[in-house]
Amino acid sequence: MDNIKAFVKNSINKDYTALSYAISIHNDLVVSDAIGVIDKKNNEVITEDCTFNVASISKIYVTVAIMQLVEQGKIKLDDYVADLLPRFYMPDERYKKITVEMCLNHTSGLPGTEWKHFSTKEIDGVDYYDEVYHYFSVNKLKADPGEYAVYCNDGFTVAELIVSEVSGLAYEEYVKKYITEPIGADSTRLSGSLNSDYPLVTEGDKPRELLLVRGAAGITTSMKDLVKFGQLFLNKNSIISEESKELMARKWGKTFLKEDERSDDFGLGWDTVCLNVPHYDLGEHVLVKGGNSFYFYSRLIIIPKYDVVLAISATHDTKIDVQDLILHIFANYMLEKGINITDYQIPSDDNCSGVYASAFEVTKVSINGYTLFLHSLDEEKKWSLVDKAEYLNEFTNVKNEVYSFAKDKNDTYLMKKVQGKNIPQYMKIENHPQLNDVWKNRVGKTYIVCDATPYDIVIGQMLMAITVEAVEDISGAVALFGHYRKGGFSDNGMRQILVPSSDSILDSPLRTPANGSRDLIHAIFSEKNGKEYLEAASYNYVDASSLEEFTDQTFNDDYKNQVYRFDQLDKMIEIPSPHRVLVLDNEFNLYYDSLDEKEYKPISTSGYIVLI
Repeated sequence: MDNIKAFVKNSINKDYTALSYAISIHNDLVVSDAIGVIDKKNNEVITEDCTFNVASISKIYVTVAIMQLVEQGKIKLDDYVADLLPRFYMPDERYKKITVEMCLNHTSGLPGTEWKHFSTKEIDGVDYYDEVYHYFSVNKLKADPGEYAVYCNDGFTVAELIVSEVSGLAYEEYVKKYITEPIGADSTRLSGSLNSDYPLVTEGDKPRELLLVRGAAGITTSMKDLVKFGQLFLNKNSIISEESKELMARKWGKTFLKEDERSDDFGLGWDTVCLNVPHYDLGEHVLVKGGNSFYFYSRLIIIPKYDVVLAISATHDTKIDVQDLILHIFANYMLEKGINITDYQIPSDDNCSGVYASAFEVTKVSINGYTLFLHSLDEEKKWSLVDKAEYLNEFTNVKNEVYSFAKDKNDTYLMKKVQGKNIPQYMKIENHPQLNDVWKNRVGKTYIVCDATPYDIVIGQMLMAITVEAVEDISGAVALFGHYRKGGFSDNGMRQILVPSSDSILDSPLRTPANGSRDLIHAIFSEKNGKEYLEAASYNYVDASSLEEFTDQTFNDDYKNQVYRFDQLDKMIEIPSPHRVLVLDNEFNLYYDSLDEKEYKPISTSGYIVLI
């Protein structure tokens, strides 16, 4: 399962809060995981017992509750809602024609969503049902009942009211007593009765999200417990009958547009009862319910062909397609079992995965199952997902751009098809002999320019300072990172991999045609007057750790710049023509450049000043 977990982490945005997923086959939990934190206030690591608001997946729970009441003979699907709910009134007389089944298949004609207290931080003191009945009493229908299907939360809020009215129980009590407790889903609760043993995830540092629109969106659950619920639709059980499940899985939707290929697919509660995903062999009668709250998106998928339940939920900041991801997880699990459930060919890695580089970037390439991932080092030196591509006959991304690999001698290249032509983008960097102590001692050091001219625009944009970095997953190499001006020429700085050829020289290992080896750096380190200097990319730089403190020194007439460190810089010195001043912050990014900024604003943190 390590490959699957690596696949998931490769797929999501680096600044995510949390994601959890689970897969059960033949009623056995075969894959599950939870990654991230419960929230970004306390940064407590998430576990598989943590819960997510699965929002509209809740519609399946209330549909099951309705079907139970139907099985008990307490209501019928063709009952009129107005006959079951004495308080239900709308000034639009058509409301009297709304039936129970219309509420469950999105054909009720109800307005859509009662938004007040839909999502709230606290629920104390809120009489939600009073608000709902008032909302209906001042609204009108958007369509004749039963005329056509359009997604509608209100129908499932009405279904919730029916369950409570007919059973005589609060809705959350009913769900707990007759659905979740009997299947051992102890984490699965509604907003009025959360189980404190199962912490609720919150996106970022936001307040917790409670959904009072319970029948339509209020279920909070772990993914392990969500697949327990999903398994009800594959196995005979005492919770819901085979007849009820068959009714739910019929096509109930309606449309008046012959070109509309979506609306017919609604089941009772289900978004679709016949999911068909290109390139996947999922069989027939695949049931899907999605959920999307203000913090989370989620998916529950039932695949009868494989007797499988898929469940996934993630905070919005993961920036993923949850359905796409959970299907990929399932496909990769099946692939590990020797079963290819897609029409994708299975690509050979052929030693293509690894760290690649161009003159300006470092990129990690990995192949997992059918998917090619590209991660680049960002300004925080973290691997950040920049692209992924699926393999059919070629690796193709969502923009229909094609990646491939080429080899020459002992070198491997990542190719990208641009305007119909294959172009080498990156070359794979192989391991070299381990760095000796001289180079290990240079890793982490930053060198600041010390021979710039007063009119040199390049220096103000991207080459004020260079840091020597270690390169994760590659031995015997370092990267030179060129610091940049935020919003300037280079958004993320420039990073080039180099290999020592002696204790004082770095050379590029790149041998790439086209643009891949455009501007290569030859770096020379030397020592003079107790300070170490770096000569690279046409400039000289001085070791920042050796700098003296700035005490309002003035310019000299030497072409060499004067470079100092400071704890804070409240005011700018006088700058006579044609001199120039650069101020770098404590991360060596450009804070002030007198060449293009007239007014200096005090900097309260430590930093560096260059007198040119």
